[in-house]
Amino acid sequence: MDAVLLARIEMLESENLKLRKESLTKQHFRIEDIQDDDKLISFYTGFVSFMVFSAFFWAQLFITLIIGGQKKKLLTEVVVANWTPKISSF
Repeated sequence: MDAVLLARIEMLESENLKLRKESLTKQHFRIEDIQDDDKLISFYTGFVSFMVFSAFFWAQLFITLIIGGQKKKLLTEVVVANWTPKISSF
């Protein structure tokens, strides 16, 4: 092989390695990425807004913990530790 071909192969291998690393570290789709856009929330979830989406899942968590016999303290820890609402205009 000539030098030009070897240089091209090395460049492509380098680019391939870079793209593989990027794909491994690339973030997955997260609800936080679209929570401020009601049209996207509706498209991806079927709920009219992020507030309705959140209320539904927090209600499900609450019901699950109550029915499951979990302690109130656990519910408080989950809510306080993991959720800070973004409140915009209603």
